[in-house]
Amino acid sequence: MEMEQSAYNELKPTWGRIPETMQSHCTMVAKASGAGSYMILQSCIEQELEAKKTNAGTSFNY
Repeated sequence: MEMEQSAYNELKPTWGRIPETMQSHCTMVAKASGAGSYMILQSCIEQELEAKKTNAGTSFNY
């Protein structure tokens, strides 16, 4: 329970700066197991932000 509270405390002040599409996606991921988890939510957000930063200059040609 302490780890869930810690994840919540870290997410709360930054949540408004996270893109809505990322919020929605990661919320669905965090709730996939049923009750939901702030730890999973935090991990998803961190991974998505890192991927966005890493792939910022990448584009796909079709």
